[in-house]
Amino acid sequence: MDLAGQRVILQNEELKSGVPGSEGTMQRIGKSTNFLLEQPMHNLSWIMNGVYSIGGTLQNYVDGPRMLSKNYYIHALALWGYIPGSNGDLIIDIIRRPPTGAAVSIFSVQPKVNFSSGSYGRLAKRFPDNTTLVATAGTTLPTLAITNLNAGDFLELNILGVQSNGADGGVQLELRPR
Repeated sequence: MDLAGQRVILQNEELKSGVPGSEGTMQRIGKSTNFLLEQPMHNLSWIMNGVYSIGGTLQNYVDGPRMLSKNYYIHALALWGYIPGSNGDLIIDIIRRPPTGAAVSIFSVQPKVNFSSGSYGRLAKRFPDNTTLVATAGTTLPTLAITNLNAGDFLELNILGVQSNGADGGVQLELRPR
């Protein structure tokens, strides 16, 4: 979607101190504000370089935790595996660790990419409108158990299942302020 036309540049003459703003100026300010509010504001990524199952052991805390400094809601998620394995599923979980209380999964159904998805098996889903952006054959789209995240939360990536000899991949979580 081309949003370039939604950006509005306000002229200094339209915003002189003590001069009442016209309806047109207020509409232009509103359009500019809405344009900024509708844009993704924060992306978190975890990258899995190389074989993501070393000696058959699943991995927790992959690529380190991510801290949130503001309140967000989860807007979209992408998962991909670049080099397919010979069998199995790449299954991930993202754990939310709030400042107090128990750590919990953000998913009620974890996303997964089956080895049959081939090279660059991937999925991407936008949650507010439940839109599938991409889902190659052999993928399972996630369902969220948690939609809102809070300042002070830490998020970590765990690998729950692997494709045998699968390598390289990643996760991207797109957040918007609330």
